[in-house]
Amino acid sequence: MPPLETCGRHQKVVYWAASGNYDVNGEPIVIDPVQLVVRWELREEEVLDSKGNTVLVEGNFVTDQDIIKGSVLWLGALADLPGTGSDITDFKRIVAFSKIPGLKARQFRRKAFFVFYSDEMPTVR
Repeated sequence: MPPLETCGRHQKVVYWAASGNYDVNGEPIVIDPVQLVVRWELREEEVLDSKGNTVLVEGNFVTDQDIIKGSVLWLGALADLPGTGSDITDFKRIVAFSKIPGLKARQFRRKAFFVFYSDEMPTVR
C-alpha cells in the first residue's frame, strides 16, 4: 500500500508560507511561493481553528508536508501565476491544519483547510 501522502495527489496549488509577520494593514507577509502536489476538495464544512472557534471553510487539501496556518494558496500551477499571461484571482488562506498518524505512526495524513482570502496576490518578503 502506498504512503498516505501519495494517495490520489494529482492537483497543484501554489503555496506562500506565512512568515509570522504582518504588514501595516494587518495582512500576513509570506515567503516566496512553491508549488505543491495535493488532492484538494472544494466543499463547505465547519472546522475548529487554533483558538477553538468554529469556522466555515470552502475546502481542504491533503499534502505530504506540514502547512503553516495563516499561509496563502492558490489552486493552480506556479507557471500560471501573473506575469505568465494570466489574470489570477481567488486566493485562499489556511485556517486549520491536521496531522493524523497511521496505525503504526510511521505515516501521517496531513490535511489543510482554507477560506477565501483575497483577489490580490499576497505581500512577499
